[in-house]
Amino acid sequence: HGVKLTERDIIWVPGAVEVPLMTQQLARQQYDAVITFAAVIKGETGHYDFVCQQVSDGCQAVSLKFNVPVIFGVLTTYTLEQAVARVGGAKGHHGIESADAAIEMVTLMRQNAVAPTAV
Repeated sequence: HGVKLTERDIIWVPGAVEVPLMTQQLARQQYDAVITFAAVIKGETGHYDFVCQQVSDGCQAVSLKFNVPVIFGVLTTYTLEQAVARVGGAKGHHGIESADAAIEMVTLMRQNAVAPTAV
């Protein structure tokens, strides 16, 4: 679709819980959309549930606060095999789907932009 990314546009964070904070930093900049990628794989403890909820809630909050589409490309799976199947395996490619969603949301946002009104 003609989107050109540089190394500066791709940010690695140490864990999934850190995704919303970095997403917020990017949403403050001149990005039309932010796509998040991570894989949270369920382990033997309830930690998985807390992580998934924090990341999901945090990304949604950033999107609504900054009026920037935040595409939730975070995989929440029970096994590594399920995650791999979703990044080019038997279940498609979640990354491509997320990029397509970002383009669609940016297009929709531009088509439906409302000019600010004087108060």
